[in-house]
Amino acid sequence: LYSKLVLGRIALLCKADLTTGVVGEFPKLQGVMGGIYGRIGGETEEVCLGICEHYLPIQSGGALPASVAGAIVSIADKTDTIAGCFGVGLIPTGAQDPYALRRQALGIIAIIIDKGFRISLDGLIDKALGLLEKRLTRKKEDVKKDVLEFFRDRLKFMLLSEGISFDSIEAVLSTNWHDMIDAVKRIRAIEGFKKHPDYAGLTIAFKRVSNILKGIEASGRPPLEALFKEPREMALFEVTKRLGPAIESHRKNGDYEKVFSSLASIKDVIDAFFDKVLVMTDDRELRANRLALVNSVKNLYFTTADLSRLA
Repeated sequence: LYSKLVLGRIALLCKADLTTGVVGEFPKLQGVMGGIYGRIGGETEEVCLGICEHYLPIQSGGALPASVAGAIVSIADKTDTIAGCFGVGLIPTGAQDPYALRRQALGIIAIIIDKGFRISLDGLIDKALGLLEKRLTRKKEDVKKDVLEFFRDRLKFMLLSEGISFDSIEAVLSTNWHDMIDAVKRIRAIEGFKKHPDYAGLTIAFKRVSNILKGIEASGRPPLEALFKEPREMALFEVTKRLGPAIESHRKNGDYEKVFSSLASIKDVIDAFFDKVLVMTDDRELRANRLALVNSVKNLYFTTADLSRLA
């Protein structure tokens, strides 16, 4: 309850100093003066600190809010600004970014990663757009899509600037990445996995899996053992069935190193399957069953990363 009261006071008072003559004459003192006025007005130190911190970071790579309350209000404020601007068509283009939306998005990402906040960016944007819905001049669905793509580009830019490989980033950001703490953890795990001796061969195997499924809408049904004609089909089915629960457990625990090491163990079985089994046979029932089997292999890794995108 106390934390909610602190957040409520920060949210209520954080822009109050914009109406003062001091901030009007010295705009760089916004937030700083708010904290000073808060202390004069008898607010708690947590509230005063949060008022001052909610503007942070004020530049790319700048200091981040030290307090959790300041970080939360900073994220909320910046998300509201980005959603509002996109909602009325004020979208950065090229070098034009008059409202510093790129910096604000990078600030949100930096705060989330610094504080380890396990929040869904998807849900955060939904909340912001819900509060602004009556003021939007564009369709809410279109705004959300554009804002998510905007954040995706900023996250990619940040990771590239850290020296992380483009293909590792794309492999994860092509799947569900809205929990950015988890997404970055997966990306770093892929970077480490590239040192595995089976990495190159396994990447080729997964490219074969994705390529054969390209343009085909998966039925979602599991393969039927009764339709297997080749020993390699049964071998792939059994290893997939055996590894599936273990990989899912590792994924839920965030142990992506174990996810990738488990995947590496099936390389030879995948290769043998493709070398000996004709997936796109003329027999429709057999073809559908083999595609279901290949899709079950894809399901082992696709929720973690689209490994077919790796170089």
